[in-house]
Amino acid sequence: NEQNGQLVEENGGLYYYVDGVLTYAGLIKLDGEYYYVNSSCKVVTGTYRITKTNDLMPVDTYIFAEDGKLIDRKMTYDEYLEWLGQQKEK
Repeated sequence: NEQNGQLVEENGGLYYYVDGVLTYAGLIKLDGEYYYVNSSCKVVTGTYRITKTNDLMPVDTYIFAEDGKLIDRKMTYDEYLEWLGQQKEK
């Protein structure tokens, strides 16, 4: 379910455009990675409850990295803390 669109970095965030138009897309898959584009057309980061899933994944809370890529479907809090520690070591 690859979608025709691109992520554009502007104003300190990533935004999703389709044919040059800012687009609210919900959960998308680009180049094999999942991203969630909120109603402001911005790619979310951190812990986020997705609702517009486009049948890619169930409605739930997921964690997205600082580059917007889906890290994992729902981690436990302990798993999140472990992941956070690993990010700080990089």
